[in-house]
Amino acid sequence: MLFQDVVTENEFEKKLLSDVIPPSDVGVSFDDIGALENVKDTLKELVMLPLQRPELFDKGQLTKPTKGILLFGPPGTGKTMLAKAVATEAGANFINISMSSITSKWFGEGEKYVKAVFSLASKIAPSVIFVDEVDSMLGRRENPGEHEAMRKMKNEFMVNWDGLRTKDRERVLVLAATNRPFDLDEAVIRRLPRRLMVNLPDATNRSKILSVILSKEEIAPDVDLEAIANMTDGYSGSDLKNLCVTAAHLPIREILEKEKKEKTAAEAENRPTPPLYSCTDIRSLTMADFKAAHEQVCASVSTDSSNMNELQQWNELYGEGGSRKKTSLSYFIITYGLQMLHGVQDENKSLKKSLKDVVTENEFEKKLLSDVIPPSDIGVSFDDIGALENVKDTLKELVMLPLQRPELFDKGQLTKPTKGILLFGPPGTGKTMLAKAVATEAGANFINISMSSITSKWFGEGEKYVKAVFSLASKIAPSVIFVDEVDSMLGRRENPGEHEAMRKMKNEFMVNWDGLRTKDRERVLVLAATNRPFDLDEAVIRRLPRRLMVNLPDATNRSKILSVILSKEEIAPDVDLEAIANMTDGYSGSDLKNLCVTAAHLPIREILEKEKKEKTAAEAENRPTPPLYSCTDIRPLTMADFKAAHEQVCASVSTDSSNMNELQQWNELYGEGGSRKKTSLSYFM
Repeated sequence: MLFQDVVTENEFEKKLLSDVIPPSDVGVSFDDIGALENVKDTLKELVMLPLQRPELFDKGQLTKPTKGILLFGPPGTGKTMLAKAVATEAGANFINISMSSITSKWFGEGEKYVKAVFSLASKIAPSVIFVDEVDSMLGRRENPGEHEAMRKMKNEFMVNWDGLRTKDRERVLVLAATNRPFDLDEAVIRRLPRRLMVNLPDATNRSKILSVILSKEEIAPDVDLEAIANMTDGYSGSDLKNLCVTAAHLPIREILEKEKKEKTAAEAENRPTPPLYSCTDIRSLTMADFKAAHEQVCASVSTDSSNMNELQQWNELYGEGGSRKKTSLSYFIITYGLQMLHGVQDENKSLKKSLKDVVTENEFEKKLLSDVIPPSDIGVSFDDIGALENVKDTLKELVMLPLQRPELFDKGQLTKPTKGILLFGPPGTGKTMLAKAVATEAGANFINISMSSITSKWFGEGEKYVKAVFSLASKIAPSVIFVDEVDSMLGRRENPGEHEAMRKMKNEFMVNWDGLRTKDRERVLVLAATNRPFDLDEAVIRRLPRRLMVNLPDATNRSKILSVILSKEEIAPDVDLEAIANMTDGYSGSDLKNLCVTAAHLPIREILEKEKKEKTAAEAENRPTPPLYSCTDIRPLTMADFKAAHEQVCASVSTDSSNMNELQQWNELYGEGGSRKKTSLSYFM
């Protein structure tokens, strides 16, 4: 794609476009990485194969492209190099994101830059958004010393990464790298379903790395790569490169010493200075050079350091193929969303108002109107969510029934439509998907509000955008104003480090939400979602009278979720959904989805192996290469596939973590059906 042909919508996209690197300019391929075969194979399967052989991934819904991959491990093991190779091999445009590229001194511009990253990535797809040292940008949000602007940028990143407008088949990958995965926010980890540890190489892989590093060097016959590999125990790929660079300088140092001696001798004998040597005069590298370099270059990572131990433990708990024993790392809360399948149940088309006929009063309404999503475009119904029956029933009663049977709600004043509903629970348990289903089933226009859509660097404009949200929602009613990660926008106002403009926007939001001009019978609903309800302002909680906890599913609901996930897949008769549900205790809906996706890749892997063997046999017998298989040749999923996937995919929720305990306590105090005993949570409100 020629970048000059890309139409940018604003100054933020335009600025970011200049930093995009086309795949031809990245200059690193998998062949340049001399080890990490398992990691490379996994990346090829997840990223390159769907682009190169799309026909193998058209069967069912489980094999759509992954949206997030985390590379973690000690420093210098090749994480950044792998990311570059992924972009090159996939032919994807590379967007390297760092704090400097998305921060601004102007209030609210950081969120706009974050939104622009994803909108631009979609335009230039296939694309890779690479976040190096991701822990510095998307670390835990409970850090008390964190700047308010940083917290808002994190929430904006997550909303755009896996939010309302995210398309399942969009070829945008977030590839993150860190050597401190245990510092990541829980909601970030759940958006990175594939987590690959890039570990220190063993002797065999050190030998492979050395052969790649030295492939273009002139080495003497006495150089024994296996011997060097054996004497460099604990060295990372970067350490081995440093060793080779140090060794390569020794012959240069020798030739400089030789030049110096010859020059001194010539001056003493009053002879002309001899000509300088060139690179062709430098001798080959010898084993002695590597031994001398080994005296200078040590391993930069201590294998028994606390950081290395934490990495190993984190990999055991959350990495690919870990044992999943929740021991010392039980404080992590990582839950995945119920991102089920798509399907539209558009029963209320008569309620839908044509958006192009809406008369906007000002520039603020006009800008927001372009972000409104009509119900027919959302594509999620309650039938696509295979559990959460109590929550769905409550939402139907509160939102859909007053629209479908208004005559039942005309008696008295107490049955007027509710103005606020809060969905809270661990990260990714289906809150956003429920919000989408509410809008679809109610036939309501959907306004997805985030900080980027209502902030401005100009004084007073933020409040005007907030007012426009509600005035526009009224014009296009029935409408749902959805605020994801609501704790970021409407958190406690007593925060001493909060910006004055943010405080004013909160007040404006509450005045328009439930103030003097608010009409009781107006069909505008504010639907909010968060995994940190205890950070909300008291006045906000008051305006959200219905507070529903979206919790982890039990065995019965896990079975229902599995049946929805697998409804469009071809499965063998031996697949027992109840048995899978029983062996996945503690799994969230998204954990189950991840399990099924992993299982669905196994038959594809088999068919690729079969193709490879047949091709090798044909070449050996000098026969024509047999035709490639298609998705119709892929066998159904079997129980063995799910058992194999279960070895790789863990339950990402630690039920005894501090954050989970706080959620349970908050639900007891403020949620639907709680005991309301103000004990350990008395400091709230």
